[in-house]
Amino acid sequence: MTSIHCQMGDQKLYIGYYLKKLLNIPLTVTVHAHELYQRQVYDNNEQIMGLYSICDKVMTISNFNKGIIIEKFGVSEEKLEVMRLFPEIDTLDLVVDKIKVLIVANWVEKKGYKVLFEALQKINRKNVVVWVVGRSNLDYDAVDITELISKYDIKGQVAILGRQSSPILDILFSSCDIFCLPSYTDYYSDGNPSEREGIPVALMEAMAWGKPVIATRHAGNAELVSEILVEERDVEGLANALDFLIDHPEKWSEMGEQNKRIIEKKFSKSNIHKLVSVFNEFN
Repeated sequence: MTSIHCQMGDQKLYIGYYLKKLLNIPLTVTVHAHELYQRQVYDNNEQIMGLYSICDKVMTISNFNKGIIIEKFGVSEEKLEVMRLFPEIDTLDLVVDKIKVLIVANWVEKKGYKVLFEALQKINRKNVVVWVVGRSNLDYDAVDITELISKYDIKGQVAILGRQSSPILDILFSSCDIFCLPSYTDYYSDGNPSEREGIPVALMEAMAWGKPVIATRHAGNAELVSEILVEERDVEGLANALDFLIDHPEKWSEMGEQNKRIIEKKFSKSNIHKLVSVFNEFN
């Protein structure tokens, strides 16, 4: 063993800390997103700062996260590296006679299901179906998808597909017309953020498939999406964005190709070489 790498910069990093001390080898960590807002991280800020300070390199998936790590945990900019994730792409197809809007996300508050379903009710387009891929997560603030569907009277427009993996996910990404992820920030009662995205992998995957996407101005999304972005929790804005794409299918290909180019330029497998070069600094 020549170095130690930890995925997630939370309490699990203690293991890396003790291994570094025991073996006297470099320690690196990748910080994703949720660990920056965990209550136990905020309550043990000085301890987490100490863990980050002994790391030889701290990596994270967005410039937004980088700013938080510098501000909240005192990590120097020289020690930080933005390391994008990357999606895999193959080619599959499926044809359905409605406009397909895909959301891939666990059934939790921050993913914006309530906002999406309310916007779907608002636009009142019977030729639109939303494919919901995901599952309930009891560890977080879960939402009842079926209850929301009933509340907004959109039963015939939502298909609950559950948790899926390749190749089914590939088929869904390939076959959808629009990808939508209206994430927003959750807060603790004291006003501190409890949950934010990093840069959602599903959003990257949709763009890599050459799909038009609708996302929110949330966390690192603006580093990825140039259009269409709406404000967090903005039902009216999301409804307008959906209406625009539904009314202008001629824009889908152009926007999708632009999204694909963004992924190829910023979020491709070339990041593996960047990651390897970081590890090689300590070997």
